[in-house]
Amino acid sequence: MTKQIKDNIKKLVKSIDEELSVTFICGVGSYFETATNTINIDYTDIDDCGFRRHLKEVHKCDFTYDYSLMLWTILHEIGHYETEWELLENQAEAELRFLLSLADETDVHNTAIQDKYYNLTAEWCATEWAIEWIKDNKKLVEKFKI
Repeated sequence: MTKQIKDNIKKLVKSIDEELSVTFICGVGSYFETATNTINIDYTDIDDCGFRRHLKEVHKCDFTYDYSLMLWTILHEIGHYETEWELLENQAEAELRFLLSLADETDVHNTAIQDKYYNLTAEWCATEWAIEWIKDNKKLVEKFKI
C-alpha cells in the first residue's frame, strides 16, 4: 500500500470523525478497537469472506461493486464506532460472535455461517451505516480513491 493511499485513508477517516485514528496492520484482518477509537486496516486482506455478497444479496445494496473492498472495510469499521452507542450486545449474541470467530478456512466460505456473522446486530448496523454514508457522500467518496 502506497503512502498516498494511506494518507487518503487517514484523510477520509478524519473527515468523517476527528476522534478516530487509523493504523495499518498485516495478516490479522481489519477491526475497530473500541478502547482507543482506532480503525485497524489490514492492507493484505483480500478475502472478503462473503461481505460483498452479503451487502448485495441481503442488504440489497445495488452499488456494492462500484466501490473497493478497502473502502467498504474502512466504512464498515467506522460504522462500528458510529453505531456502538445504540448497541447493547446480549449474551447470546456475544457467545455466537465468539463461536463464529473460531471458524476455519472452510467455514468462513460457507454462506450460512457468513450470514450468521454479518447478521449479528453490531455487524448489521455497521454495514447499514456504511451503506447510508456512501449514499449521502457520493461526491466525497470519488475524491478519495481507495
